[in-house]
Amino acid sequence: MNKDNLYKNMIIDYKSNIKDALVSLEKSGQEICFVTGREGEMLGSLADGDIRKALLKGKMLDTSVLEYANRNFIWVNKNESRMNVLDIMKARKINVIPILDDKRRIKGIHTLYGILGVEKKNNIAVIMAGGRGERLKPLTEKIPKPMLTVAGRPILERIIHHLVGFGIRKIYVSVNYLKEKIMDYFGDGARFGCNLEYVVESEPLGTAGSLSLIKVKTKQPIVVLNGDLVTQVNISDMIDYHNRMKSHLTVGAYNYVYQIPYGVLKLKRKKLYAVVEKPVSSCPVASGIYVVSPELIKLVPQKTFFTMPDLINKATEKKLNVSVYQIEEEWIDIGRHSELSKARGHYREKE
Repeated sequence: MNKDNLYKNMIIDYKSNIKDALVSLEKSGQEICFVTGREGEMLGSLADGDIRKALLKGKMLDTSVLEYANRNFIWVNKNESRMNVLDIMKARKINVIPILDDKRRIKGIHTLYGILGVEKKNNIAVIMAGGRGERLKPLTEKIPKPMLTVAGRPILERIIHHLVGFGIRKIYVSVNYLKEKIMDYFGDGARFGCNLEYVVESEPLGTAGSLSLIKVKTKQPIVVLNGDLVTQVNISDMIDYHNRMKSHLTVGAYNYVYQIPYGVLKLKRKKLYAVVEKPVSSCPVASGIYVVSPELIKLVPQKTFFTMPDLINKATEKKLNVSVYQIEEEWIDIGRHSELSKARGHYREKE
């Protein structure tokens, strides 16, 4: 069955009953169908589990599908990146997502074709989400920086989906500024496919200080990320690299390209010999993504403002193995208005 026929066989209209839904499941070979309204807009989804519940409650085959349709369904628009779609599928443990247009009409589907997720990793992740976002005021006066949205989703939600998509199910979120807005939105993490715990900083502790507050015992490397990143970095590959290099600390590096907006003068003995107009240069920068061996946490002082550069410097002073992992995938730090606008424009173009 080609994808067009599969997509058509999964759609039933609002007048349909449970028997019609069963026929749809049989034709498509999938475990879910989609209910549409008078104008073709999607009203809800109906999975085989929903049908079983209805029948076990004594409902007849002529019962309206609207009675059991899930109105809180997951969908994407046509230009959502493949990586983001896979992240959502893995996080929510679903293998079909409908593609809707701006009128909520179904224009296609994404399927995982039987791959229901990735193997669960024993690694934990820590997301630093306690900063005040001073450079993003006034946007951050009432909203914590990680809750700013890019293409309709909070940045922190994107990070969590991404981690879960690579098999990380235990995530700590370090919070301080407007922490309730983060904690109320994500709760225990169950609806995002993970177990979330919060590390509450009574006062700002920097990008590494809150690591001292995490009491979990683990022998596996810990993934540490800033909470203001939009990235598609391959977390599994970075962890594997950390292990291969037998590193104590791995720093994710991104090649930052910038252009000098002026003509640069080339001088020799105070004489001009050339002008290079607006040259482009690049340099590796710390991406805010790290893999840390658990024994390194003891270098973080208790309840003290401490940054990841501080931890890197301590590790190098002790001649520990600090390696650099080159990030080739998409990476945007939204700590400034210009970068946030860039991320929003980039994803809007995609979507």
